[in-house]
Amino acid sequence: MPDPSIAIIGAGIAGLTLAKALDRGGVPFTIYEKDDSRYSRRQGGPVNLDYDSGERVLRVLGLFEKYEKELITPGCEVTSRGTETGELYLHHSKLVSNGQLVPSVDSPLTSRTALRNLLLDSIPPESVKWASKLDNIIPSKNKYDLTFTDGSVKNGIDLVVGADGAWSKLRSMLTDIKPFYTGLSYMETAFSELSSAPIDILKCVEKGSYFYTGFNACLALQRDGNQSIWVYAILEKTENWVKEHGFDLSDMQIAKERFVEEDWSMWCEKLKACITKSDGDLIPRACYMLPVGTRWESRPGITLLGDAAHLMTPFAGAGANTALEDGLELGEYILAARRRFHWLDQKTQKFSDQNGLAVAVLRYETSMFPRTKAEAARTVSNKDRYFSRNAVEKFTDLTRTLAKLELAGMKLSGEISVSN
Repeated sequence: MPDPSIAIIGAGIAGLTLAKALDRGGVPFTIYEKDDSRYSRRQGGPVNLDYDSGERVLRVLGLFEKYEKELITPGCEVTSRGTETGELYLHHSKLVSNGQLVPSVDSPLTSRTALRNLLLDSIPPESVKWASKLDNIIPSKNKYDLTFTDGSVKNGIDLVVGADGAWSKLRSMLTDIKPFYTGLSYMETAFSELSSAPIDILKCVEKGSYFYTGFNACLALQRDGNQSIWVYAILEKTENWVKEHGFDLSDMQIAKERFVEEDWSMWCEKLKACITKSDGDLIPRACYMLPVGTRWESRPGITLLGDAAHLMTPFAGAGANTALEDGLELGEYILAARRRFHWLDQKTQKFSDQNGLAVAVLRYETSMFPRTKAEAARTVSNKDRYFSRNAVEKFTDLTRTLAKLELAGMKLSGEISVSN
């Protein structure tokens, strides 16, 4: 059956999930990715996949068994919380049993790079066109023509899907809304090998995450599988601080010491060492987001996924989960439209039903907008908690309350036994 020409811009988690969903249904597609290869750059820190969202998508796509076997490390769901003094308030995330906090397994931490590779390896390699940076998209007779910075052109695309990240090239085709600065910037560094990390930090991070909060600042450490630990020192700064911080990054060790002296002096020596003793580069970054509830009027032949559609702050761990859900939902709606509508023109034997494809896009957007609005609102709420007074106490109380409710529910369901 002749199918529509589908172009996915961006080989990130969202675009690859859509590709996998289409591939399972036998619908052809092409991914255009600006990077030269999957190894061109770091893919960012690890992500938490929730049982009922991100992991659900992997189950539907037939990838969960490989993910659980190869990407999940026992204990990777553990989260520790403390303050800038080094005092540890909470050494775990969810479940309370006999007054003790023990690991919960509904949101394990996994390598973003490994997750991306899992998706990449599940689709035909020839479907990804590397070193293809989009230059322009031009409407042409109910279709779209794509031009790329290398001078190449792809004509007659029926559906262009923007999975091209925070600064999406395609977003302007649907809305004038742009990401805004959240008031937060951060210094990113890493321990490239576990053996290079201080032993007391390793004990706290274990195989999961470690969050220390102070007023107007937050230190986050996340273990990336069995290889490394990512470090993020997050502060309230003006937007231009990333470019005008004044640290000479040509000498990383001096830059780290100056940053700690000028911006991290209130933190204890153990936590300062997370920066000064790291062996990764010190990289300043600004934190942007799209307004909560961002939406647009549906336009046939073009839509957005992931950060391109709903860029969020990282404080609820929702980014990767929503990206996976976006890709699966759009893919399933396209497959449903294929079954429901007659795409084949009997005379030309070519795809002819733009309306059926438009219905798929509209159904996806109608579902995606409220779903991601709720997640974006949650991440804003969490951000405000992180940067408030007594933040760690607030998170600890909230976690204990949720854990007790979860434990009560498990008792009622018979999932765990109750002894007198």
